[in-house]
Amino acid sequence: TQAIVDPTAIAAIGTTTLYIKADNGVCTDTKPVDVTINPSPTLVISSPAAVCSPQIVNITVPAITAGSTVGGILSYWNDTLAQSLFTNSTAISISNKYFIKSTLGNCSAVQPVIVTINPLPSPKSIFQVKVVGKPTKVDNPKLKK
Repeated sequence: TQAIVDPTAIAAIGTTTLYIKADNGVCTDTKPVDVTINPSPTLVISSPAAVCSPQIVNITVPAITAGSTVGGILSYWNDTLAQSLFTNSTAISISNKYFIKSTLGNCSAVQPVIVTINPLPSPKSIFQVKVVGKPTKVDNPKLKK
């Protein structure tokens, strides 16, 4: 057997037996410990396409997390530490960075998702007309009521 200098550096996924050795300078004792290392879920995020207000965005649709580890339980958060639960994930009406957490067993991964809700332009800003020269009469039957 060899000593493990940094136990957090154990990368093998699965269950293995490690031995814990206690030494008080006079006596030593060694005991086995079974350790299970689970893989962290892979969480792939594709932010949804921008929409115009008053449309809403649903970040729970499968396309948002396509390519992620199958079987992960998804939850939705306001913060990167997944401490402030986001409860309106199916009807988002405000642009923001939200966070999705995938939990598989005791392991989890958190990734951001960007939601963009663009305001509708006002008709005034779309049609800015500047008349140059002599005014002429415009006759369009579609504009008459």
